[in-house]
Amino acid sequence: MPFVTSWISDSDFSRDASIAFALVMLAVDLTQVILFREVISLNLSTGHQLDKHDREEFRLAKVMLGISIGYLAVAYWLPQFLLVFIALGLLMRTITTTIGRISTRLF
Repeated sequence: MPFVTSWISDSDFSRDASIAFALVMLAVDLTQVILFREVISLNLSTGHQLDKHDREEFRLAKVMLGISIGYLAVAYWLPQFLLVFIALGLLMRTITTTIGRISTRLF
């Protein structure tokens, strides 16, 4: 990751560097979703129950996977706006977390 962020900085958000960053993020987020799915499956098969935190973390991993797909699209078509989209993605994750926590308390 440091290599890719350094490359983005050195290249002033060139398309190639931005796409490389987006692919790294996509790989990380996809790996996290796959691992969460495996751990959840294993826990459920052994009779363990998922708590609210487990469900929230899995949901947020899926949200981040979607956001990283957005990173890839922005990196390809508008690489100069990737940093703005990253900030919006983090804001979206925060809003999703807040809404999820409020909704689980209400229901």
